Amino acid sequence: LRRALVGGIEMEVWDVVVLGDGPAGLAAAANAASEGANVLLMTAEALGRRDPRMSDGLAASIDESTNRGHREDTIRAGGFLCDQDIVASVTSSAVRETDLLERRGVIFRRDLRGLPHVRRLPGHGQPRVVGSGDADARELQQVMEEQCMRHGVIRRSDQVPLRLVHTGQRVQGLVVADLTGGRVLGLQSKAVILADEGASDVAITGRGAYGLALALDAGLPLRDMEFLASTPLGVRDTSMTLPLGLLADGATVCESDGTPIELGDGLASAVSAIRTAKEAVIDLRDLGEARPWYDATFRLLSQRLGIDADRQTVAIEPRPYASLGGVAVDEEGRAVIGSWSRWFTGLYAAGGTACTGLHGAGLLPGNLVLDALTSGRAAGASAAAWLVDQPHAGSKAVASAVEEAEADLAAMMAPAEGDGGVVRTGAVTSAVSALISST
Repeated sequence: LRRALVGGIEMEVWDVVVLGDGPAGLAAAANAASEGANVLLMTAEALGRRDPRMSDGLAASIDESTNRGHREDTIRAGGFLCDQDIVASVTSSAVRETDLLERRGVIFRRDLRGLPHVRRLPGHGQPRVVGSGDADARELQQVMEEQCMRHGVIRRSDQVPLRLVHTGQRVQGLVVADLTGGRVLGLQSKAVILADEGASDVAITGRGAYGLALALDAGLPLRDMEFLASTPLGVRDTSMTLPLGLLADGATVCESDGTPIELGDGLASAVSAIRTAKEAVIDLRDLGEARPWYDATFRLLSQRLGIDADRQTVAIEPRPYASLGGVAVDEEGRAVIGSWSRWFTGLYAAGGTACTGLHGAGLLPGNLVLDALTSGRAAGASAAAWLVDQPHAGSKAVASAVEEAEADLAAMMAPAEGDGGVVRTGAVTSAVSALISST
């Protein structure tokens, strides 16, 4: 860790700052650090917070001779709006990603041949999704955290990003509110990787999307934000979401009176079927040999709702699940602005913050994890290779941004004057004040 003092403002100096503690952020940080970069990974939440969207497994053509079926199913699920070159590249790397995770310690279910057990989830023409029951998110988070520890990545929680510091569409660093230290902190860096959950959490909890907010504030366009995938397995009147793998392991969906509900072939048709049902429930009583792989789900249903899923059905409803849009990026994770050849220098995006072109207008189960891992690795590797010949710059810009952020916070915390209590801060207010002063 290096520190610098500029105009009385102390700041930290890093090669790469990664925003996001999910699989995409961890993959980006580990890859960049493995190439020798000095990396800080930070999140506005607690460290190790598992993303339930990562509990649906990883799609990989293990039992197929080529990735053609996976590629075609992805394009079909995306409404033929995917970037087909990206789809071909990502799906061809899926088996390699599965092998890498297994070598690093992820425990996949296995078939009689000793290979990872593949299941057929909605939208897939063949059994193609590997996983660990309801432990997918935990296994993935643990293994990726271990990779960050191995390569010396510094990880911090409770760091709320306030602004992206840039000059002439070139990244200089970040300003964050360090909630653990109660201070505004400047982070000078050569590259910034935005890799949090994107807009997915906004639809569910009403908070998050810090990476997208930083990108918008910097003037970057967002792509495909109108596309929001839903899951059919939200537990009614709760924030719980059941893993989609249950549908491939013997769970059945029906009306409360026992009438079967036809879910169709894809995720969108399953969501539509449950949305139009009178009172949809899921029956988990006949999972057979797969039952032990979902112990945590059964235990959580019992503890939170008092439901014994071995004997009772569970009421379900569709709900927003994952945002498919974000910062437009190229195949290396570089944030582009205006045209594909114009890079917002030093800025990368991955995972939920990025629109990689893989998903198009719809989500194929198992591709969310695949996209997070491949886009995170690509962004981390590209950033590490690019910054080797780049000097640290913009210390004065970072110091100035820290002062502005402190002034904004002080104004918002100060007692309100008059009856309105309206406080205006930020760049627009500064520009208007300067204009008034000059007239």
